[in-house]
Amino acid sequence: MGEREAHRLLVSCNHVVVVLCLHPVTGVQTCALPIYIICVDTSGSMQGNREILSKSAILAIAQLTEKTHRKCYVINFSDEAVSLLIEDLGRDMPKLAEFLNKRFDGGTDIEPALREAAHIINGNDFRESDIVLISDFEMPPLSRDLMEQVKVIKRRKTSFFGLVFGNK
Repeated sequence: MGEREAHRLLVSCNHVVVVLCLHPVTGVQTCALPIYIICVDTSGSMQGNREILSKSAILAIAQLTEKTHRKCYVINFSDEAVSLLIEDLGRDMPKLAEFLNKRFDGGTDIEPALREAAHIINGNDFRESDIVLISDFEMPPLSRDLMEQVKVIKRRKTSFFGLVFGNK
């Protein structure tokens, strides 16, 4: 990787960290601590530089979870969704590395990933959590049912962030 590409990568990763730091944990916690959920598009259109940047952003967010003592779920999606829980980055780094070594290919179906994210938040009474969507967003619109689920988790003060890679 050349110096210019490394700088671009660092700028992208720092942007993710800055954005996520804007949603601090507030007040006295009466429910489970907030978490990060990263939904990353692993479809074929994300191959190449987009794949490298996506994986770097995941690592940057995982490092942030270590500093803030928040759990992190990584959900990759293409034709299906597969999730990984990171509770302790030092201990879970081998699992994360194996997860990140998977190739980006297949179609784009974000719905299973967002349903999994909603299930995680609702099933564990998480509030003030952050969902980060990493994609080129070359996909069909969400179903009406899933839009309703998104509204429900937003009422739990869950914030959504998008990291977009693409030309459109």
